[in-house]
Amino acid sequence: MPKRYYEPRSRVLYGQTWRDYEYVLEERERLGRRYHVNYDHGALEVALIDSARGRLRALLGSLVTLFMVERMIPADCVGSMLCCRQDLDCGLQLDEGYYIQNELLARGRNFLDLEHDPPPDLALEIEAPKPAVDRVTILMALGIPEIWRYDGETIRPGRNEPGASDDAFGRIPPAAEDLEIDRPVDLAE
Repeated sequence: MPKRYYEPRSRVLYGQTWRDYEYVLEERERLGRRYHVNYDHGALEVALIDSARGRLRALLGSLVTLFMVERMIPADCVGSMLCCRQDLDCGLQLDEGYYIQNELLARGRNFLDLEHDPPPDLALEIEAPKPAVDRVTILMALGIPEIWRYDGETIRPGRNEPGASDDAFGRIPPAAEDLEIDRPVDLAE
């Protein structure tokens, strides 16, 4: 029986520079590849985006969009937007991002620069499988105020500030509990 070789799901390189991160992003675009590039203070992870993750991202994004439509909350979904800041020495591509409080600023724009524009108000982070470089730490450093994490079973909304009790949508309605959406948790702990 011939041996089968499987490409690893991700690779992490340590001791990388911001220029290395930019180079990998440029090569990804040039080659038209589908993978996440996560960078945090010299740790550079390149992770494959498989079709199951893409379907899951679309499904969860649809649920969040339906939630906003049901609550009549104006929002602009920016999809898997690249979020990076050289001054913070970190960056990643969102699974899904939404502008809610800053929806008017983002509406209709093709490019947002986080060095000058506010970050998305909400990030949906899929942690199945869990990345080697902690993406939630990067999201918090970038100042995204709310991060909803999906671990393969449950969506857990959380605020990026100590002692926060509300989310970007206001209080989570009791009907959302039927969808196994927990009350917000403090991600800064």
